[in-house]
Amino acid sequence: MGDLTIALEVPEHFVLAETFISTTRTTNNVLKTLNREYFSGALDLYLVVEAPEAGSLRAVLRVVVKGVRLTFWGTATAYAAFWSFVQFMETDIAKQITQDETGKLPAQIASEKFQELKAKMGEIRSEEDLTDEDKAQVADFCEQLSSALAATTAGTMSALPEKIDRTELSLDAKYQIKRAQSELYTALLDEKQVSAVCFETKNGIFPPILRNEFASHAARPEKPKEEPEEKWVVQEMPLNIVALAFKKVNSRNGRWIGLSPNKKELEFTIEDQGFWRMVHSRDARFAEGTVLKVQLASRYENDRLRERKVVKVLEFEGKEIAKALSNDALDALLGEWSHYMPKDPAQKDMEF
Repeated sequence: MGDLTIALEVPEHFVLAETFISTTRTTNNVLKTLNREYFSGALDLYLVVEAPEAGSLRAVLRVVVKGVRLTFWGTATAYAAFWSFVQFMETDIAKQITQDETGKLPAQIASEKFQELKAKMGEIRSEEDLTDEDKAQVADFCEQLSSALAATTAGTMSALPEKIDRTELSLDAKYQIKRAQSELYTALLDEKQVSAVCFETKNGIFPPILRNEFASHAARPEKPKEEPEEKWVVQEMPLNIVALAFKKVNSRNGRWIGLSPNKKELEFTIEDQGFWRMVHSRDARFAEGTVLKVQLASRYENDRLRERKVVKVLEFEGKEIAKALSNDALDALLGEWSHYMPKDPAQKDMEF
């Protein structure tokens, strides 16, 4: 088990219940974030509250790692979660934050100690495969891991948000940790009698955060913008052209308008260079109602249509002028894409 003590400097030996609850809730949130970020949520992890010292205002929390969740046993890398601790010890969040503040690593461990565990990663399939010696080794490992996570959590909770931003954590993990910090330090600001907070572990004491520094930690982080889910859908269909766009606008091809087989107007650009060479050489003459059969790609973001473009003009007034792009060519051009698949095969030429 790894002890993590949060000491609140107050003139009297009491604080509001909400302040105390915030210290445990936010610490637990940081622990869960680290478990997801570095161990894919595999650790059987608990945060428990120890009985406080008589007459003190020291929230004594204890990080308990019981092992790997049972659902993770039976995989080819059953010990991967344990072994990833050795890698975790080399990360910025474990070394830089904690070592910079305390002058030592979260736990003084030589990775050689766990070489035997690494060798067994491909052998262990269930808990029944563990010998008594293995179980003792795993228990010791969990003890060390608990200590390291306690120290890393303490370092994370006391670090300035800018320091969190400089780590290799994912954007979401940084946001979750800074959000937990914000909740804790906002509660401490509201508790007028708290003049400082200090995080302590077996491995060292972090410098106290004074009240005039609370605001720097309490700033609410901006939620990272989620990357839209983008997809391209490709379809071959005839279009009855009703508006032409031969000129470029701001170096981009202009928008054409064509009627789909069910008479719906579609706006699109034409990105087929072979077709444009034919147009510029005057080998293609347009009139009202000119029909093009095209290979049309439509881009969606979170299922909302964003653009349509013709990647290949296949036929001009019923005459074949080009072959459709192959799947490999579409891969290179669009990245992730799929063919349009109508529910009714008779609707294959309708717009989507």
